[in-house]
Amino acid sequence: MRAEILATAALGLLACSSDGVEFSTESVAVGAFPTKVVVRDFNRDGVPDLAVSTGTGARLYLIMGHGDGTFEAPVPVVPAWDDQSNRSCETTVSGDFDGDGWPDLAAACGSEVIVLRNLGDGSFEPVEDMAVWARDLGAADFNGDQRDELIIVPENGDSAMIRSVLGVVPRIAVDLPTYGATTAAAADFDQDGSMDIVVSSGDSFNVTYSVIDAEKRHTRGFACAPEPNQFAIGDFNRDGAPDIALTSFFSIEPVYVFINDGSGSLVAHGTSPSSGLTILGEPHPGDIGMGDLNGDGTPDLVFSSDESRLRLLTGLGDGTFAVDRVFAPDVGWIHIAVADLNGDGQDDIVTQSGSLPATLTILLSR
Repeated sequence: MRAEILATAALGLLACSSDGVEFSTESVAVGAFPTKVVVRDFNRDGVPDLAVSTGTGARLYLIMGHGDGTFEAPVPVVPAWDDQSNRSCETTVSGDFDGDGWPDLAAACGSEVIVLRNLGDGSFEPVEDMAVWARDLGAADFNGDQRDELIIVPENGDSAMIRSVLGVVPRIAVDLPTYGATTAAAADFDQDGSMDIVVSSGDSFNVTYSVIDAEKRHTRGFACAPEPNQFAIGDFNRDGAPDIALTSFFSIEPVYVFINDGSGSLVAHGTSPSSGLTILGEPHPGDIGMGDLNGDGTPDLVFSSDESRLRLLTGLGDGTFAVDRVFAPDVGWIHIAVADLNGDGQDDIVTQSGSLPATLTILLSR
């Protein structure tokens, strides 16, 4: 299939793809407006499952996978939250917070972040809550103890909080000051064996290296685009070092790529930090996801926009991308998760459609 030519080349960043990715579509009704989806094997049967936070009823839903890209009906994780129906769960994240090998959950619901322990069979119980309004959550093992710490970006955007949860001792509690933060992610950018964190901050992003080591900890800012709102981390040029792609809601060039020089310094893939991927007709992007959607071993990108579209950017292996596909659903796309849902070696896309009844849309690459 010839990919539709949908963009202009900008500073060598964009090309036209000749081998497009085709998709088949599945859908799962969730009964309430979905705000975030997480893909993990929650019952450890070797099959990806879904956890979905919703904007009504303060609910989390668990959706068990069949291994072929289809799923069972959603089951509420915590039915007792009925008395909090005026709150919404804005986002959720999964990590092994207690080191028992089972993926746990955390959700930002109203004025609390609620942590839920996996009971060992794919069911959960809420065992800890933190009094903080959060706009974004993440998870990563910062001290190498095989337990993930929780990353919290508060609603006021003045810090990134890193916390041990579920009774893990010694407890980690690190606050990294920032300005107007909306999102955070973790990777070992300088490849020293210690986890680093990237946090959006105004019209730049900050990378704090060696977060847990107070003596080695240091932060460096990188100019980018106005108010970066989501990160995707992957090895886009296949040199073994993690790179960053980000979206900027207030830019006409919605996707920006920064290539790691191998020492943790991130260089804009263009002539200046403001050089993004010029993609016609796609202002105000939302979420961005990363995975190998065409099975060629190179990370690809997919992002949403407020123009009710998804865009697929095929990675070319040198840090550049080609516009491959555009999807135009009936109502806008919100968040994105990318994972191999049917075991064919190619990653697939899960996203939320704003249509009613509320559904998850699953795009299976083939």
